Amino acid sequence: MLDFRTLFEVHVAAPRISGGHLYGRCPFHEDRKASFSANLETGLWKCHGECKASGNARQFAERLGLDPAAVLGGDVGRREIIATYDYTDERGQLLFQVVRFAPKDFRQRRPDGAGGWVWNLDGVRRVPYRLQELLAAVARGETVYVVEGEKDADRLVALGLAATTNPGGAGKWRAEYAEHFQGARVVILPDNDRPGREHVEEVARSIHGVAAEVKVVSLPGLPAKGDVSDWLAAGHTAEELRSLADEARRWTPPPRGDGPGLLGAAEILAAADAEGPDWLVDGLLPVAGMSLSVARPKTGKSTLARALAVAVCQGRPFLGRGVRQGPVLLISLEDRLRDVARHLRRLGLRPEDPLLVASEKTDLRQVRSWVEEHRPVLVVVDTIGRLVRMREVSEYGQVLEALDGLLALARQSGAHLHLLHHSPKGGDGRDPVDAPLGSTAFAGTADVVLHLKRAQGGTRTIASVQRVGEDLPESVLILGEDGCPDLTGTKREYQVRQVAEEIVTFLAGCDEPQTTRNVLDALEGRTELKLAGLDLLVAEGRVRREGTGRRGDPYRFLLGDSFPRFPDSPGKRGNEMEKSPNPASMADEFVSRDSGLSPLNGPVAGNESEPNPEVVRAATKRAGLLPRPATLGVVAVSTLSGREEAGDGPLAAPEVLARGAGRGASLLRMGETLGWEPYRHAPGRSIAAGKAAWVAFVRSAPEAEFTAAVEAMLVDPELNRGASGDA
Repeated sequence: MLDFRTLFEVHVAAPRISGGHLYGRCPFHEDRKASFSANLETGLWKCHGECKASGNARQFAERLGLDPAAVLGGDVGRREIIATYDYTDERGQLLFQVVRFAPKDFRQRRPDGAGGWVWNLDGVRRVPYRLQELLAAVARGETVYVVEGEKDADRLVALGLAATTNPGGAGKWRAEYAEHFQGARVVILPDNDRPGREHVEEVARSIHGVAAEVKVVSLPGLPAKGDVSDWLAAGHTAEELRSLADEARRWTPPPRGDGPGLLGAAEILAAADAEGPDWLVDGLLPVAGMSLSVARPKTGKSTLARALAVAVCQGRPFLGRGVRQGPVLLISLEDRLRDVARHLRRLGLRPEDPLLVASEKTDLRQVRSWVEEHRPVLVVVDTIGRLVRMREVSEYGQVLEALDGLLALARQSGAHLHLLHHSPKGGDGRDPVDAPLGSTAFAGTADVVLHLKRAQGGTRTIASVQRVGEDLPESVLILGEDGCPDLTGTKREYQVRQVAEEIVTFLAGCDEPQTTRNVLDALEGRTELKLAGLDLLVAEGRVRREGTGRRGDPYRFLLGDSFPRFPDSPGKRGNEMEKSPNPASMADEFVSRDSGLSPLNGPVAGNESEPNPEVVRAATKRAGLLPRPATLGVVAVSTLSGREEAGDGPLAAPEVLARGAGRGASLLRMGETLGWEPYRHAPGRSIAAGKAAWVAFVRSAPEAEFTAAVEAMLVDPELNRGASGDA
């Protein structure tokens, strides 16, 4: 058991515990107002005062320079420090360290002045790695190699070369680093991946015009995602590297001007063979990308976004697609923290999951700081309008300016930014690109636009329009009992399935095969969906198709073997009802045969015979109980007076079915013999449920009362509708 309480009580001044939370003075700044709070169940904490720090229990311990596993007394994902890299100023004074862990991870820390460490760089000057040696090499006129990562720089220094890098690696270069390269001869060595190539251009542009000479050398034979250390490990030497640097041409910035630079045929063909996108969610959300989730209020975009956050931090599939696991930052600025926390718990969030939540007003500067410190793979912003203030969302220039900072953050950090935004009234009928409220700059800037809709009946759908990957066609979105979303197929597939069930209900009430025209005329809706529904039922074998479809011999449809049909008996249904045994007598006879129970008087000795399907079919036909549209095979009338084995008074039919005993069990078997599906009651659901369902009548009611109920049902299907207690 992780001991969160002891950790916080020992290291937080003036601790006070209330309602599962600890409150006190923040240990990370001079706090006089008790602005620190921690959740003793999850280990999540936050300073609401000056420093605004937050994190989980492991990060709290690390900020204090403690071993998380030792102080928490449990498995918190023990990590081992395998290397530290000192960043010093021009005089060699330590400014901060980059710490490398195994499993592979990096953190930054600064001295606290008392022999310990503070695990952030708040207020610390940032400089290039090995600054003192860099300046000396420049003064001697030596070539300086700029690489991506401290390990690579140390490897080159060990070979007698001058080398440096910047803290954070690719995408973390700062403009102020350029001043240290005044008059230098610089060779930049890119890692062999897209972030590495983009990083090289950023560095080259920054120091061009400051350094005396800038060259970019792409190492030959470097594997995908490889670096200079991999190249040297493959047997290459420092002399080869010097030779490549001498032969390389000077780098000059591509012309920006008013339009794009020109590429030659060789560069175009090389770009065609470039690596495809890396995915955070396979085929849907790209790494270092930005997506926009758009919907009307209360449609479920926050629900979907939180489910995405939990799936990514736990590494489990999202919408049936694989994900890249990693830390997640959830910025929730609309809902109350308590509601967000309860929802995340329902989605399966665990105390040890790497999920950080910000629920108070913040800005892009603070978000960028969090991203640099915690390195999330996913940042969720709920909603974009509460993070980035725009006076007029319909003004293209304002929206573009507001989103440019977020897009740059995604590209530079490698995190995927998932932004939530509203759609206008009537937006559900729009194309996803036109769905966002305001300017088209919203959809134009995003790599992916997800459009959620909610139909009048409550059905939710989702579709995507993507810059990379294949668009997701409008698909039906469902929420499981745990609140996690999933897809059940496209909207059209869902509609065809619904129409198919209506066709089954229609054919169940027909005594003769029905032509295509009869089916089309009997049902409302689009003709193409009804034709597709017929094709689906025929393919599944639920409906048989007769005829050739030609003039004089049209297609005719009837239920397949799983739905019984019986030859008509002479006479009208009214006469049959008058002459045949009443339904209660038929049911009593079946109960006696099947279960060994007398309907009113208990067990019948020695009766172990199985029900005779032919007898059941014939009796049911005589009783007029064939499944019909919006009616039931054997009806349950829970309002009838009578006696039950469990006690006096009426008992709702669904409850009797759940018991599965006595007459209920016998009539349930009768229905299964006939091929009728058992009905399971749900609150507010129609008993008929629009299909050939049935519920067993198990009461010891007078026969006249029961017969009247069945006759009323056959005449007026509306009696079937309603909650438990209605027939």
